[in-house]
Amino acid sequence: MRTSVPINNFALGQVDLDLCGRNDLPLYITSGETVENFYSTTQGNLLFRQGFEFLDDNGNNSVYEFIFNEAQSYLLVFDATNIEFWSYTSDGELVQVLDGASNPLQVAHTYGADRFDLKTAQKGDVMYIVHSSHEKKKLTRTASNAFNIAVYSITGSSFPTGKNPASVAFYEGRLIYAIGTTIYGSKSNSYDDLTIGTGETDGFKFDIAELSSNIVWLFAAKNSLIAGSADGVASINGGGINQAITPTSVSAKLSSNEGAYKADPIEKDGYIIYISQNQRNLYAFSYEVLSEGFQSVLINRASYDITKNRLERLEYKKDKHGFIYIRCGSDLLAFNFLPEENVRSLIKIKSQGDFQDICSVTKPNGDSDLFAVIKYDSDYYLEVLSDLVEFTKPDDIFSGVKATDFLNYNILVNEESKLCNYLDSAIIYNGYNSTILTYTSGTITSSGTEFVSGDVGRIISYKTTTGAETGIFKITAFTSSNEVEVTILKEPYANEHTGWYLHASLISGLAHLEGKTVQVVADGAYIGEYTVTSGAIELEGSYSVIIVGLGYTGIFKTFNYGFNISVKTTQTSQKNLIKAFIRFIKSAGGKFGDSLYNLVPIQQFNPDGFYDIPPLLMDNDKEITYNNNNISIEKRVYIVQDLPLPMQITMIVPYFNQISNT
Repeated sequence: MRTSVPINNFALGQVDLDLCGRNDLPLYITSGETVENFYSTTQGNLLFRQGFEFLDDNGNNSVYEFIFNEAQSYLLVFDATNIEFWSYTSDGELVQVLDGASNPLQVAHTYGADRFDLKTAQKGDVMYIVHSSHEKKKLTRTASNAFNIAVYSITGSSFPTGKNPASVAFYEGRLIYAIGTTIYGSKSNSYDDLTIGTGETDGFKFDIAELSSNIVWLFAAKNSLIAGSADGVASINGGGINQAITPTSVSAKLSSNEGAYKADPIEKDGYIIYISQNQRNLYAFSYEVLSEGFQSVLINRASYDITKNRLERLEYKKDKHGFIYIRCGSDLLAFNFLPEENVRSLIKIKSQGDFQDICSVTKPNGDSDLFAVIKYDSDYYLEVLSDLVEFTKPDDIFSGVKATDFLNYNILVNEESKLCNYLDSAIIYNGYNSTILTYTSGTITSSGTEFVSGDVGRIISYKTTTGAETGIFKITAFTSSNEVEVTILKEPYANEHTGWYLHASLISGLAHLEGKTVQVVADGAYIGEYTVTSGAIELEGSYSVIIVGLGYTGIFKTFNYGFNISVKTTQTSQKNLIKAFIRFIKSAGGKFGDSLYNLVPIQQFNPDGFYDIPPLLMDNDKEITYNNNNISIEKRVYIVQDLPLPMQITMIVPYFNQISNT
């Protein structure tokens, strides 16, 4: 008997093996036994995770965010003695901040090994930094490329002698500190004045009697100040929700007995998400209108095993998918939490390196970048997670001529796929220039000054924005920085064009990958593995955009297939996987099968010629035949992506031959 069960929802990510017998639960078919390097999106799709781009190799550092205003934010990189800074240009390009002498801006600090456990609170151009073993300090921005850090004094201090704040937060116009189980509040809008009084705007001191363990973090929620400790989580307000804290009106209520780890919580969609004291669980903490109080809910109940290396730090990356990234030992997890849609998935991000620290930084457009310090062997690299590329849809270029539209769409999608990065520690060569090219009788003139004498033999190609713009040339002679002689390899659609590529085959700047086997994607196609020698590789062809880096593999593994038919279960019947239909969105490569040892390819890229485009990305149902005569009761389905190419799956329909056991 032939059977099939479609999977069109992967919203629960990887769940524990303990649930392998619960095929009666919806999660059995909406999750996987293994999910690595595939996101589980809010829409319920499987999405191959993007790669990390290499930025710097400046050591084992901690990273923090500094937001000056909506247009300018910084990544703070703490090494053992100095802080370095990264920020964004007016057009959104990420760059290292330079001082007035054009050297990397550095500010000395004294935190040493404690740099990984700092607590910060920021408003405008000042960041307050505290640590229980260090004097409180201010990091102050004095110009776009100038900062200083210094110990500061406060008026009316009532801190215990020899004690330093362990946590700090801004709340209701006050700066709040925590030492032990006591909180200290500044005067309203006078953050360096802790003079205690009885007036509404005076400073205050308040001990949370329900706590016996030290407060490890403070969080400013919309209607209460939240304090986390090993005893649980307390909400602090002026005696009730939305009531202001004053010296004569302050109260705390232990709203959850689930103890908290020291990592700062994050807020997403009205929920405060924090790590449990044992570092194995995630809790969502929110205000419940009916009970008029805060409730804490365990949100990774079905995904406990994946946290075995202990949760360390949470970072929320604001973008289309809104994943929460979690450093878990040396692993990285991605958590998707949307309770109203019953989405709460944990998946593992595996790399050739070990994750040491992570930080999310807001970009000028309102989205955010995820930065990571990753250890490869004995080297530590600062890297940033690449953006996911948004592709054009076929109907966006409809002209009424089917053959023309298909060709133009193929070309345009390939143009967009050039910037898809699915490699870690990646270096991207992008030969794009935004100037105007003019072709006249074997001569190209640029409105810029991009050419050098060594460009003879290199390729120039027009960048397309609609799929209809064509033009490829080979440089035969150098005339000046804005003029070269060329021969035509592909006829230009027009003699004047804005936006073009200068192709390359030699890629340098790879010293951090010296001696390593790297994978290469060129103009959207995977072209193979190379070994980095003297900080460079040389390709056989010439390409406009080249991505070089360390590969990783995506794995999705289902639970054992089986369901009830006519009161009988196929969980324990003999069966053989014979084929599958898989529905893709903008995908390439990939493998399918019932075992990691027996996989068949889904699609391969085989580009012919150094400037030809690869096949169109899969954007439809793909039938994969699978006949291996491996008959067994245990039958799982694997999807593997071992090429650095995009892949998004919306549905898998496997077909089995069921064989009677009687």
